[in-house]
Amino acid sequence: MDTDTTLKVEEGVTHDTIGDPPAFGRCPVCGKPLRPRDLITGEPKAPEPGQGKYSRAICTGCGNIIEYIGGGKWKLANPN
Repeated sequence: MDTDTTLKVEEGVTHDTIGDPPAFGRCPVCGKPLRPRDLITGEPKAPEPGQGKYSRAICTGCGNIIEYIGGGKWKLANPN
């Protein structure tokens, strides 16, 4: 039995980015892929930018509080 398998990979796609919606982005401090969830429903969803504390999240990789600024980009909420 022949078990040859061919995997077609698009250029510019890595195993780190497959399945990550572009709006989720990465932590600006540690680079960990982010998986934000809706506060009410719990479904995976990026927050609305410019909503104060509702646009913020805590990175589970480094523990920093980050704020969503839109387009899959995050910034450090309280830089010292």
